[in-house]
Amino acid sequence: MIGVLRLKNKWRKNPDNYLKYRFQNIWGGLRRNKMPLPDKAVLIKRMLVILNTPCIYCTEKLTISTIGLDHVLPVARSGTNHESNIQFICQKCNRRKGVFTHEEYQSLLKFLSVKKREEMKKILLKRLGMSNFRWGR
Repeated sequence: MIGVLRLKNKWRKNPDNYLKYRFQNIWGGLRRNKMPLPDKAVLIKRMLVILNTPCIYCTEKLTISTIGLDHVLPVARSGTNHESNIQFICQKCNRRKGVFTHEEYQSLLKFLSVKKREEMKKILLKRLGMSNFRWGR
């Protein structure tokens, strides 16, 4: 916990460096899948425009520390790194979305939004957030 507080204080002194750090972190995720990369300058401009706006899925405010890059059509399902296939959402929704497409995940959230399904919603969203969750078990 102390290390996290020190890190936050370090970034408060120079927020521009934190923005560069976060973008490098996001950019590293794109480079891992060995596909052609989108224009870096265009992505930086899009990220700066989207900061302080709500996430399209959960309406949480996107800040430098919560923003994440997501593929509309996941790479695991033949998606590409093209600019039209990239969106910025919060990291929590990005983990939960996983290999769902944009439409599939929106349909799932709409289905879970009925109040009678609150218990199922909590369980399912918790499971979607787990990285080692397997549907077959």
